[in-house]
Amino acid sequence: FEQLLPDFYLQADLESLWKEVQPRYQEELQLYRPVVNRVIRETLSYFRIPARIYFDRNIVIIPDLLAYHDIVNARNVEGVYYIVVGPAGDPEDNFIKLQHEYLHFLLDPLMEEHKELLEKSDSYLEAARKQPLFPQDLWHDYKLLVTESLIESILHRMHPEKAATEEDKSVRRLKLIQQGM
Repeated sequence: FEQLLPDFYLQADLESLWKEVQPRYQEELQLYRPVVNRVIRETLSYFRIPARIYFDRNIVIIPDLLAYHDIVNARNVEGVYYIVVGPAGDPEDNFIKLQHEYLHFLLDPLMEEHKELLEKSDSYLEAARKQPLFPQDLWHDYKLLVTESLIESILHRMHPEKAATEEDKSVRRLKLIQQGM
């Protein structure tokens, strides 16, 4: 693959294609800048952490203009936390998703630091599996279940108006499941 890539780059003339689309990517980043700044400011304020604190990790925001609208994904690679955002008519619509990912950035190292304690509590995973709306992607990972639960609890505390809406959706889903629909 490494040997084929340089030839592909030249034959496809990716450099000129990038020069053509780069302004659109820059524009999307500029649209996200105030939203991301607000996510960071409000989250650090909630935790009472000064905004000037420096972490030993970095966050990189990457717009993916070919992705589906309003998608937010994140991956942690060697101390760099990458957040990939799909195009948004209004980046403000992704505020909660971005805040969710930023909370992962803050809390994942803490959870990793205390994973032995969480592994001792692994028996709680069995009780969690019995819950009606237990997410299948958390079926085998108690640490991730705890992290996701903690993040959702924080988001509910920070945004009670949105939490009520989400709880209504969950209750409706549960009723549909119970009715066999």
